[in-house]
Amino acid sequence: MQPLYCAETEEIHFRGRRVRLLGSFDRVLKCCALLREEVFTPLQRVDLCLRSLLRRPGRWLRRRPEERIELFQTIWKAMLPPPRSKAQSSGPRALDFDLDAAYIFASFRQAYGVDLLKERGRLSWNQFLALFDGLPENTKIRQVMDIRTRELPVPTKYNQKEIGALRRLKACYALPGAGGENYQDGLSKLFNALKSQAVKKA
Repeated sequence: MQPLYCAETEEIHFRGRRVRLLGSFDRVLKCCALLREEVFTPLQRVDLCLRSLLRRPGRWLRRRPEERIELFQTIWKAMLPPPRSKAQSSGPRALDFDLDAAYIFASFRQAYGVDLLKERGRLSWNQFLALFDGLPENTKIRQVMDIRTRELPVPTKYNQKEIGALRRLKACYALPGAGGENYQDGLSKLFNALKSQAVKKA
C-alpha cells in the first residue's frame, strides 16, 4: 500500500495523457479472473480489462492493439503491489481469490465487520490488500492458507495421526493445479505471454 500521505492511484499518465482509473478491488479481481479465461483471445482479455478499469474506455479501445496492451501493462504495474521476495513466492500456492472468495468474505466480516459485497465499487484495491494482509491468524482464510503451505513433519512413531490429519486437511483445501507460484507471479508470466500473442494475432 502507498504511504498514508499519498493519494490512492486514481489516474496514471500514459504517452502524455492523463488516464483516469476505476481501481476498486472487485474490478481488479475481475481482471485477474479475465486474464485466466481462455474462452477469450489474448487481446480480448486486455480490452475487457480496460473496459473494467478505465473511466472512459471508449477512446482508448479505438487505439492500435500494441498501444492498448502497453496501456494495460502500465495500469497493471501501477495497481499491483511490489513483487515479493523469492523466499515469499516459493512453495505451494496458498491463495486463489476466486476459489477462496467465501473464506475471504467470512474473514473480513470476522476481523473487521466489513461486508465485501457492500464495498464493491468503493474499497480500493490497495486498501483491500492492506486489510487482507492484516487479517489475524484465527480467520478462516489464514487458517486455510496455513494448511496449504505447512510442511508435513518428519515421520516418527509418535506423529502418524498428526501427519494423517494434516494430509486430509491439505487434500480438502487443495487448489486445482496448485504449483509454486503466487497469484502475482502467475499473472506476470501470463501477461508476458498474452502481450506477445496479442501482437501476433492483431
